[in-house]
Amino acid sequence: SERPVMAVHVALIGTSHKFQTRSDAVAEATSDQFEQLLISLCQKHMANGIAEEMNQVALDERNTSKTIAQEVAISCGIAHQLSDPTPEVRMELGISSENVIRANGWLENWAPERIEAEVRKSHGIRERYWLARLRLFNLWPVVFICGAGHSESFAAVLRESGLEVVISALDWEPN
Repeated sequence: SERPVMAVHVALIGTSHKFQTRSDAVAEATSDQFEQLLISLCQKHMANGIAEEMNQVALDERNTSKTIAQEVAISCGIAHQLSDPTPEVRMELGISSENVIRANGWLENWAPERIEAEVRKSHGIRERYWLARLRLFNLWPVVFICGAGHSESFAAVLRESGLEVVISALDWEPN
């Protein structure tokens, strides 16, 4: 007998963060392609929201007021959430950036296995933070955008929490 089709709770897109905002560093056609992908995923999954690995500090650093996902949410009439912890919250939670962990590991002469374990531990804390934010957002189905390095591990965190996940792109790039 066929398995009943589960409702998708999260449509996940892994990509490079440079594609999340419009900028001089990314061709306009690429930004438009990413926008079209988000619109089509929102329609396909009848999404009630879009959330993403981004925070206001990162937007300010990019000298922009909104992400492409925010533009899409507005045009589709659905909610949007910046899900990534701010630098202050990261510090409180003990989250270090992957680059900092790798640099410290190199300086401290850690074994490669220890460096990878520390990176995974930090990513895990951050991904559980995103999950908590999504639960507060509480608008299902949702399209979630994260860095490609988180696609599979965050999908696993979501599934372990009982959510049905479709990975729409492990590492989206323009074609």
